[in-house]
Amino acid sequence: MVKIIIRIFIVLCTIVSARDLYVSKSALEQYETDDYLLFDGFNDTLEALHSTHPNYDPAWDAIDLGKDGPIPGEQFTLEARIYQDGRTTPAWGHIMGYQPVDIEGLDAFKNESPTIWVYEGVNIKYGFGSGDQKHWAIVDSVILNRKTWYHIATTFDGTNYRLFVNGEEVHNITNFAGKTPYPTPVRFIGGAHVGNQRGKFHGKIDEVRMWSVAKTQVEIQEKMNDQLTGNESGLVAYYPMDIDNQYVLDGSGNNYHGIMIGPVVKSRYFSDECPKPDGTMDCPYPTIASALEDVRAWDRIIIREGRYTEFIMRDGINIEGTDYSWDQLDPGFGGPPTNTITIEPYPNENVVIDGTVSIDVNWEPYYHNGRGLFRAILDSAAIADEIQRPFRDVYGVWINDRYQIPAVSPNIKNPTDPSYGGPNDHVPGTFWEVDVVPALLRYENWGEGSVISIDREYGLARLDMLDTLEEWAFDPQNEMLYIYADERFIPSSTNVRIRVLHRMINFQYVANVEFRNIKFFGGSLDVMGQNVLFEDCKFEHLHDITLPPFRNHAPLCAGLFSSNADFINCIFSRIPFVYSLKIGGIHSLVENCLFTNMDWWANPGGGGPALGYVCRFVTFENSKIGGVHGSSLMEYCRIEDYIDPCDCSGINRGAHGAPRSMTRYNWVINGPGTNGMRFDGGKIGAGNRRGDVHHFVTIGNHRGMRLKGDYHDVYHVTAYDNSTWDIDFFVGKYAEPGELNQGFDLDYTPGNIHSVLKNSLVESSLGCPTPDCWPYPPSETGFTNPLDAFHLLENGIWFGRALGYPSLHKELTNPWLGSLADPDSLYSDGYYPPDDRTQDYDFRPRKGSTLIDAGVVIPGINDGQDLQFNWPLAYPGQNRRFVGDAPDIGAYEYGDSVYWIPGYRYPHPSFPIPRNNAVDVIPDYSVVWNYPYKKDYSSTMASVTINGPGVDRSEIFRYPNNVMFQEFQPGGFYTWSVSVDGMSGGTWSFQVDNDIFPMNDRSIDTTLHEVIPLNNQKTLEVFENNIAFLLFDIPSSVDNSWDIDFNLFVKEVENLTGGIVVYKHDYPDWGEKNDQRNIGVIDHTLSTAIDTLHSLDPESPISLNVSSIINEPGEYSFALAGLDSNDHVTFHSYEAGEIRSQAYFELWPSLSFTPSLDSVNIVLTMPQNDSTIVLRGTPDDSILFQWRLTHEMDYNINSYVLQIGLPYASNGGRSIDTLYIETEVNNNSVKICKDEILDMLIEAKVLQGEFEWDVTGILSTGEMVSIMSNSFSTVIDDENYELTFPDEYRLYDNYPNPFNPVTTIAYDLKAWSIVNLQIFDIMGRKLMTLESSVKAPGHHYTMWNGKNSKGSQMASGVYFYRLTVENTITGKNAYTKVEKMMILK
Repeated sequence: MVKIIIRIFIVLCTIVSARDLYVSKSALEQYETDDYLLFDGFNDTLEALHSTHPNYDPAWDAIDLGKDGPIPGEQFTLEARIYQDGRTTPAWGHIMGYQPVDIEGLDAFKNESPTIWVYEGVNIKYGFGSGDQKHWAIVDSVILNRKTWYHIATTFDGTNYRLFVNGEEVHNITNFAGKTPYPTPVRFIGGAHVGNQRGKFHGKIDEVRMWSVAKTQVEIQEKMNDQLTGNESGLVAYYPMDIDNQYVLDGSGNNYHGIMIGPVVKSRYFSDECPKPDGTMDCPYPTIASALEDVRAWDRIIIREGRYTEFIMRDGINIEGTDYSWDQLDPGFGGPPTNTITIEPYPNENVVIDGTVSIDVNWEPYYHNGRGLFRAILDSAAIADEIQRPFRDVYGVWINDRYQIPAVSPNIKNPTDPSYGGPNDHVPGTFWEVDVVPALLRYENWGEGSVISIDREYGLARLDMLDTLEEWAFDPQNEMLYIYADERFIPSSTNVRIRVLHRMINFQYVANVEFRNIKFFGGSLDVMGQNVLFEDCKFEHLHDITLPPFRNHAPLCAGLFSSNADFINCIFSRIPFVYSLKIGGIHSLVENCLFTNMDWWANPGGGGPALGYVCRFVTFENSKIGGVHGSSLMEYCRIEDYIDPCDCSGINRGAHGAPRSMTRYNWVINGPGTNGMRFDGGKIGAGNRRGDVHHFVTIGNHRGMRLKGDYHDVYHVTAYDNSTWDIDFFVGKYAEPGELNQGFDLDYTPGNIHSVLKNSLVESSLGCPTPDCWPYPPSETGFTNPLDAFHLLENGIWFGRALGYPSLHKELTNPWLGSLADPDSLYSDGYYPPDDRTQDYDFRPRKGSTLIDAGVVIPGINDGQDLQFNWPLAYPGQNRRFVGDAPDIGAYEYGDSVYWIPGYRYPHPSFPIPRNNAVDVIPDYSVVWNYPYKKDYSSTMASVTINGPGVDRSEIFRYPNNVMFQEFQPGGFYTWSVSVDGMSGGTWSFQVDNDIFPMNDRSIDTTLHEVIPLNNQKTLEVFENNIAFLLFDIPSSVDNSWDIDFNLFVKEVENLTGGIVVYKHDYPDWGEKNDQRNIGVIDHTLSTAIDTLHSLDPESPISLNVSSIINEPGEYSFALAGLDSNDHVTFHSYEAGEIRSQAYFELWPSLSFTPSLDSVNIVLTMPQNDSTIVLRGTPDDSILFQWRLTHEMDYNINSYVLQIGLPYASNGGRSIDTLYIETEVNNNSVKICKDEILDMLIEAKVLQGEFEWDVTGILSTGEMVSIMSNSFSTVIDDENYELTFPDEYRLYDNYPNPFNPVTTIAYDLKAWSIVNLQIFDIMGRKLMTLESSVKAPGHHYTMWNGKNSKGSQMASGVYFYRLTVENTITGKNAYTKVEKMMILK
């Protein structure tokens, strides 16, 4: 390395303009470097400081030259170059020296080595001890400019003690004449770690020199800007800041090498063309860190493509001229960012800021305990050089970016594989089933240069634990890395990356800085500031268990620790230790972020990530952690599939976290080990009070919701399928202060006495001491499971236990089911779960549900008023007005044109309801979608199209409306799509059920004439006065051409003497709500007898044709009554079973529909309409065409004819002709070779085309046509092929010619041809075959790199290339041509 000392002058400009500063890692090749050491306040190398700082924060960076370090002598010179650029400067900045502790009676102050300090940033203190006295001087105001290199030197000749700044003498003191420096070594450069007087230095230090002679001013000036040779006379120690891993090397030859404790190696970059990088395209910054050193307000740092292994520590960015009180920011502080610095990639380029390093090592096979491993010795010096810090340990390993597991016990499968299901799947060896705890720590030499490392003896990643595929282990003593590799991911010299540091970014005190569209990989981030933004970014592998956890010290354990930073439209994935996500500060926003495949390791005691002060549009899924800390405002968040069996919650607000909080429009689903939501509290102090919760779904959790404290307002909750409590307003762990404590017989005030619960759907377990759940006087003592169903319903509370456990699932349209999530569940009636466990998420009340219009009006929540609660509305009209006569019970409103879908919003429409490829969709339904993410939804429109039997509909919807109401034909197959701002979510499809199930079915004693509350009636008993009523709703999509059967399933036949009569009941306007339409009080008069069932067998189905009864849409009521008073038959009801599976479909009463053949059509499914197909200039690959019928019935179709057409202009553009190809097949799919499509383009002489395709079904009675034809376009993606229409074969001259090292050869083909292109030398010997394949008509290119078939480079000289073309059918030669070319070196 050429060492050149460069003076840097700062030019102060009165006018500041925005600049584009370019960064390119490839620029490293154009620069030379000059290294120095950076001493800062960041402990990025995991050193512990000293006993008074057990958490090693802040750092005191230093070089420790040891107790036997250099002693300058009786006369001496000390030199160093320093540069101060931090936000703050320590009052005492220690440059070099040592003041030992009091030893053997010596006064520590009096035996201090020669020392230099920076005092208060601008002054220099220098001195030494003579054993009997300390001698020192302070020289004021000699280094006034920050961000400027200064040369500092002190000399002592026995009389004169001089200070030189930049080679000029600025002070001399003679008071120490005759004194002899005590022979104490100059032990520390930078921070003084041990000793009686400690200090630290923030800034850069370079060219430290210690001499045993007193240099003159001339001698200092002569050499201060040059690199020394190391053999100069009187040179005791010399540090040009060359390092070897953790050692700073002494260049004097005296071997006073130092150990680095914290400082970082940095470089100045220069070249002849670029004295220093300036951010232009010609002189770009080679690193992001170097650009940040020069950045100023309004600048834009533009990063060119690449993977940047950088570890960037900055104290103060964009804060010049500000007076922020960082620790006292109030909620009103801030506002829109100003003076913003933007950091983003160059357009259309990908940038990764990487906390891992690539290792170029030689892997060798190694057998250990009968297993074939790979091992390699790491080059610690090379790693240290790349990371600019000492290399101490390995904390993570990746092969081709695939995560490798630190050797652990018990063993675990690779957790990055998404195929292991969720928390209920019980796949052995997955992180859902195996608990592995974070690494233990070991503190080495605590107190002096302490180092924190992994406890290899008892911790993780040890060789003796390496026994599972994709595990790794590291032996730091021998620097040997071991990998038990999967055969799919074999380590090589280029594909392995390791993590050797914790932090890759640490920004403290930054303002108005934004990162955009950057991926952060394999390292942690710590960002503290104001108006900091991460937008459109990705984060992967931020933390792991091999790193020191420091669980109770969030800044140290965090993979992401931020204060007052916003994260918008970001994706976090594969983060092994999620407790480490700490996004905090009262000006922090997490909006539209996806957190997925998270937290694979156990976290004893629980705890979860913090997701900002405001959190909205967030999905947190597939995590072992017990949920997240509740933000002050948490809305539209979806937390699903999390398991940690701890005292945790999907949304957890700790003690005193509820006041002023708002939790609205959220789903918390499938956390079998935790609460869905919790307000925590305590018996000391008032605990949590006045939290607002509304429109909340909590299902499949250990507890659905546990709220401690009091005065909470909770509305419109849907809670079911939870293991214990669905909703629990806990009375314990709460204490009102002072005179408010009215503890009755308790030693604390019962909580939640004043809380409110309304309009909520609760399945089986309710803890509720409020008057909403208990009428007076039981409200004074009632705490759990109130059973007065009428009182509960008056307050809008549907509580399944109070109603006799009716099926809550049947009250909802198509909800998520806990029984589907647990494959080990054995369902009632002895049926097992289905194989398809895909979930649905339609929580709206189904038509006819008792939840509809059963709630109470809550001003500002469900009446359309925009009122202020703990948080203002996100937008006007967010809390919508109810539909119908009154609000519905539960989180959703039947008939509403808005269906709120929480969670991350993709860049395109998503989350279709019904889900894509859904089956058994109810005919009377609607389609629902989620809008793509936008910051501003004003004027946002969605274009929705549905196609299928009886439906060809397109409509425009204005945000937030996302429900398209539509009735479908039973058994019909439908496709639909949504586009917003030209962005399509793709084509979705679903299959409608052939059956319609009853809206209500109930057997009652018709003599009672009283309101009969809803209950769990799994059977319909028919005997004496007991009549079974069944109510069906026939959609408008059904007319009198359909064949309709009424289906029942007999459970038991106790007696059948006369028969069971099936009646049409003429009073269909009935239901099971507690009103005047209740089944118990309506007119039970039976009318037309449809049929009488005389012969019935237990556990058998029966069907009646009712086509003549159901001849138009509407509601139809049927009744089953015994003909004889002794008849007693039991049928299964719609309440039988809990899930929509084939086993229960057979039990449920239903109407089944069969369309006439004339109404069945063909639906084209693949390729999708308006899709694009890639073609190449070779006859490989094909296109799959598929179709299906609109109704899945068994029809006798003889064959199908596929027709593909290409319209094109003819007659000089005056008319349109169409080319066709056809093929006939016997099934519903066929593959068409792409060369046939290319032939059509060639024949039409068009470069690209819009193809149309259609299918016709051939029947014995006629034809079956498709609902609509589809289209597709083509694009040619072959860099060596251009679709043209040559009239002849032609071989072109190569270009360039002469060439070195590569030339291009082009040729034309006028038809499909067998092509051979070969290279020969001047002797006629064949060197290489470049082409030997079938090629399409058009213009082709190929390249020759001047090598033969064996890879040997050809010498300079003349060579020949020959093109031979043969007819693809006859094989006869159609063209041959030879041309000459020359290699010139």
